[in-house]
Amino acid sequence: MNINSTILSGEFDETTEELTIERLKHVDTVSVWNRNQLQSVYDYLSSCASDKEQILTINDQILVRLTQQEIVQLVEEMEKLLRYKSKDDKE
Repeated sequence: MNINSTILSGEFDETTEELTIERLKHVDTVSVWNRNQLQSVYDYLSSCASDKEQILTINDQILVRLTQQEIVQLVEEMEKLLRYKSKDDKE
């Protein structure tokens, strides 16, 4: 499943339930998050949704500043991915 928004671009592999991030905000990258990593970042950002801004680190090297609006948008996008059930789970 392709993802292309102003905050996040990449691909979610329904079989492995991995998110390959190709761009986060304005930063091009290649970073792969499994479901547990995606859940951890989602939980963290959800708890910070009322903050004016947050900074995420990509690949332990690149800092990406997110505004409150961008945090909310990213949380919404991640929530959609976390709700997705693999074909094996549906059976």
